[in-house]
Amino acid sequence: GDWPMELFRWVQASPAVHLVSRRLPASLPGFPNGLVLHDVAVTRSRLRGRSEDALFAEDPVLAQKVRRGLSFAEAVGDGGETLLLRRGLPKFFDLDLSTLSGSLQSFPDADSSSPGSAPRGNDRASSAKNFQRNVSGHLSRCMLDTWRCGHRITLSKLEKANGENAQVSFMAATGQWVLCSKNVSLLASASSELDMPQWADRRYRFARLVAELWFEQLACLKETSRKGLCETLAAKTLVGELIGGSGAHLVDYGSVRRLRWFGIVPHEGEEPCWPPSKCLSFLRDTGLPTVTFEQVGPTEGCGSPGELLEALSAVSQTSEKASLAEAGEGFVLYFTSVPAEGRGDDRVKTVWLGKLKTAEYRMMRRLREKAKHFARSAGSVLIDDLVAEYRAEAEALGIGAILADQHCASLHRLCRYVFAEDIPPDTVDEQFLQVLAKASEFTGTDCPRPPAPVLCLVTPPMLVESDLVSHLHSLMHSSESVHATSHYPSRSADAHSEALSHDRLAAVWHRSSASQPAVYLNHLPWHMHKVFLPDATPQATGPRKRRRTIAKEERQFVAAGQLAEDLRKRRCVFALWGWSDGACAQSLALLSQKARRRQQRDLGISERRSLMRKWQSQAESLHRFLPSSRTLWLPGVPSSKDCRAISSLSERLQAVYDGRVAPECDLGPDAHASGPRGAEVVVVLPVGLPGMGKSSLLEQIFSLSSKDAKARFRQGTRQDEFVESASPSALAAVALLSSDGFTGAELRAAGLNTANTSPQDMARCRRAASTRYQRATEEFFAFASADAKRTVVSGSSGAKYMLLLDKNYPPAALRREADMLQSSAAALGCELRIKVLALEPCRTVNGNKRSELQLLEEEEEKEFGPWAYPWSPEVVAECAARLLLRSSHDTLTGGDTALFVLLSFLRLYHRQATPADSGASGAEILRVPYVSMSGDLATWECAGDDDSLVDEAMWRRFEVRALFHESLRLLQQPFGNPGPAKPLMSAIGKCLVACRLQTPNELLRQQHAQRCAEELLPKLLAVSSVPDVGQPGPPATPAVRFISLAVESHRETLEDLLGKLDAAMASSAPAAIPAEGRDRAFPAEHFESPRELHCTTCYVGGTALSEAQRQLLARSKRLFREEAAFDCAVTHIVGARGALACAILDEERLRAAGVPLAEGQRPHITLCTRSPWQPRHSNDVLRAATQLFASPADVQWLYGAEVAGLAVLDLFVLRLANPVVLPGNALRLC
Repeated sequence: GDWPMELFRWVQASPAVHLVSRRLPASLPGFPNGLVLHDVAVTRSRLRGRSEDALFAEDPVLAQKVRRGLSFAEAVGDGGETLLLRRGLPKFFDLDLSTLSGSLQSFPDADSSSPGSAPRGNDRASSAKNFQRNVSGHLSRCMLDTWRCGHRITLSKLEKANGENAQVSFMAATGQWVLCSKNVSLLASASSELDMPQWADRRYRFARLVAELWFEQLACLKETSRKGLCETLAAKTLVGELIGGSGAHLVDYGSVRRLRWFGIVPHEGEEPCWPPSKCLSFLRDTGLPTVTFEQVGPTEGCGSPGELLEALSAVSQTSEKASLAEAGEGFVLYFTSVPAEGRGDDRVKTVWLGKLKTAEYRMMRRLREKAKHFARSAGSVLIDDLVAEYRAEAEALGIGAILADQHCASLHRLCRYVFAEDIPPDTVDEQFLQVLAKASEFTGTDCPRPPAPVLCLVTPPMLVESDLVSHLHSLMHSSESVHATSHYPSRSADAHSEALSHDRLAAVWHRSSASQPAVYLNHLPWHMHKVFLPDATPQATGPRKRRRTIAKEERQFVAAGQLAEDLRKRRCVFALWGWSDGACAQSLALLSQKARRRQQRDLGISERRSLMRKWQSQAESLHRFLPSSRTLWLPGVPSSKDCRAISSLSERLQAVYDGRVAPECDLGPDAHASGPRGAEVVVVLPVGLPGMGKSSLLEQIFSLSSKDAKARFRQGTRQDEFVESASPSALAAVALLSSDGFTGAELRAAGLNTANTSPQDMARCRRAASTRYQRATEEFFAFASADAKRTVVSGSSGAKYMLLLDKNYPPAALRREADMLQSSAAALGCELRIKVLALEPCRTVNGNKRSELQLLEEEEEKEFGPWAYPWSPEVVAECAARLLLRSSHDTLTGGDTALFVLLSFLRLYHRQATPADSGASGAEILRVPYVSMSGDLATWECAGDDDSLVDEAMWRRFEVRALFHESLRLLQQPFGNPGPAKPLMSAIGKCLVACRLQTPNELLRQQHAQRCAEELLPKLLAVSSVPDVGQPGPPATPAVRFISLAVESHRETLEDLLGKLDAAMASSAPAAIPAEGRDRAFPAEHFESPRELHCTTCYVGGTALSEAQRQLLARSKRLFREEAAFDCAVTHIVGARGALACAILDEERLRAAGVPLAEGQRPHITLCTRSPWQPRHSNDVLRAATQLFASPADVQWLYGAEVAGLAVLDLFVLRLANPVVLPGNALRLC
């Protein structure tokens, strides 16, 4: 009938799900144009950080419709038929008897029509309780509805198979089986069809396994059984489990894969599945393997909540105490409805399902999750902490002290094994039983140690003596908290301090995680600021064709930001030394002396003074940005003999290492106090549609807050003279910036208006307005920062600054704008509190809705699907009516253009449940009921829900709603080509005008905006109820891209070797080369040396690791943790004219020393490159020059060598008579 088509329309329109489609060949019988196979999946954006279980528990309707597997087949072409192919069981959950008991006892006195699920929100603290409350509430309603019908509840207990979900149905139209995993389906009539190209993707790997085993089972059945299955499964789905042959599950079924079946689901109706007695009887008669089945509780069923809870308690206690060997994962309870007068099969219905798991299985599952978490942490989680958490969970489950001790010991051995062998988390997950068995025999004791602190010095140039750096290195390594376990020789690199840069953060993190302290020295504060707070968005490098690439870059950028935050908040100690006037002047004097020695231009007095002020401003800004408990400020630079300064630094390092939060302290008698706290700026970002009146609301907020503020700005212009108020005010300054206002000013300056402006002129004016808007924002931050300093000096504090930004923020732009504001504010020394105003209608839907309205809305949903936007069609119509009546605006007046802009903005919110779903991280969301939908403030009077709505207005309302649906369907690209939807938007305008629109009284509208502003202002100035965006997030774990030997400490030696290569190439060059080309083959002005010289021993980034790479990485990590250092010897220098130069290392010597080296590559150090050549091209050059290394000649040329098909180069190899040894090179993870 129409039921499958209605469900398919719902799926197409629902914001909670999407279709994963595959076009099949056109040769299928009955489908001449081909067939499209659709699998339904939950939309990731709908989850909003939650699990699918939480989403289904909150939304029982979604769980009932989508289920655990839903697939359709759609015929290609106009009017093609849509068939429902398979339908799985509804998602069912673990039973919590305590929550269920409370729910059953409270429901008889409650309104059964009230929703059982808690309202959606961001209250994650009570998410677990809400989850169980939602599950129990839905089950209670099902039970109570059954008892109200005079039926009883019987309980059946089925074995819970622990494997991969498998489903099978039959498509009679093509004579093919529908063979499915939980999320993926395929069509095949015989096993030979599984080799067809359309099923070759990795996505179908589990579905192919199900199909292969199904055809094996079919071959063992009688012909009558096969025919019976075809007839039954043409309208039903067989549900089972694929067990065995996998270590990913906790119950060991052996190495042989097989299918076991337990459920049959009708394709139509609300019943979850056949009752278990009926289903298992059919499966046994057919000859298919099934799970075990047992009825529990009273034979006649349970007729009251007390009887049901008593039966559930008995079966729960039995299941809880069962061992993993006896009961496996546990059991599935089927709740079936039985008529009081008899048990006829046609009247017995399945009501709901629930899971009862054994305590041992739950502990094993938690053990696996802990092991996966440990493997993902890359050694940053301590085993003792993990075991303590696990023991607390075991005690909460009450599994007994002996069993808890056994599991904790298993977890301890497992984590040591994972750490020592560097087992990846995917392997722990997919081969858990094998990994656990190997770990039980593991005897190693290596385990993670607490991360070592990283000392970041930020001082003016040339003030830090080498003795002080050496002393700091010694202090870091001699700390009692640093465990010296290395038996390798000491490294000269310890006395070398590198500059910290953003691309070195991963290496810094790995060194810290291995308990290897390090010292980094930077001279410019803004460089350090960029390391920990890069640009808010990744920079575009050119036109992009694939969205996947952009998404990957965004994920990498987010991961890099999390890594920087983890280091800044948890591991680094910052020493800002030498930023007083005297120290900065001394640094500039030393720089001038250096410039004069090199005969370079010296700075004048005014230039020095300007540069000094710039340095000091940047240092103060950096000081405010860094965590106060991890930052040391000293006006001068201490010497290595300054015991007081070094002692204070040592105490701070020890406190960081021990995890204690040390208070801010000053060093030295003339040290000034900690820098002034940054100005607290409240930034207000509205979220709404054009026409909602956000400008009038922000104007009223600005007007109210200006009464007490000491300074106020409008469009970047100061509107008052600063007067020091005698009475303290909570608001020091307020500013209002309107994006449309800046655009209108640009249009007026150019002699244009919205009526006579071309798209090119409008785009130019918007760009200029955007620049002014950004500049005004930064100027207000600068004012707030400077005013906060004056406030501190005057002895008062606690004032806030408010910035109101009048701009339309689509979902993606909201987060981007917040990130840019955070970056700008932090650079200017301000602390932001972002408040997002989510504009909503003033009233809720009337509960006494007319029956005609309900019927029309149901018919509309059948035709168009559910409304997939956060604002109702009536709210959108109100906005459209306001825009049509708008006569004056800076950028948008009435007409079809205004409707196009409105619907384009609305289209950007497609599939969002609330307006602020994509809000900025750390922002406080304030829901503002502001849009008036009725009474004297309504523009469009057709939005009523009760008897006051006349028939004509009701039909006008649904006509507009239908036009909105069709316009949005055609408007696939927001702000794109309005052509296809333009006639519909004209019709919307005419329909609204025909409704006799009215312009509300301006005084009433202002009074309404003022009331809302008065309610909002205290909330805007209050402390945010969400964590500050600057608070540390979860620990970051950067992946290892390559392993290298650090030879940066030998840069001078290697530069000398590069000079020898230059000389050798010049002396041996043929006479045909001009004299000017004979010297300096690699001039510094054209060639760039790597920032850190190194020899890559193994590259592991970019692709999945082979077993050989995994073993190399594990060995490298062990050596890295032991602080291993190796000597290496340079045997050859290779130069590629005009491209690059590199030094070749003795491979046999490195392997003999125990360096893990990848096969098939020659160890080398890239000395310099010239664009577009990069260090990775050294491997290509060395492969092209392979034949030269076997010759005993000291110098050799290879002219016209083809390098990796990229270019033809002249190659030169210089063999060193005596290899140059580079001692003590540390292994690094990068």
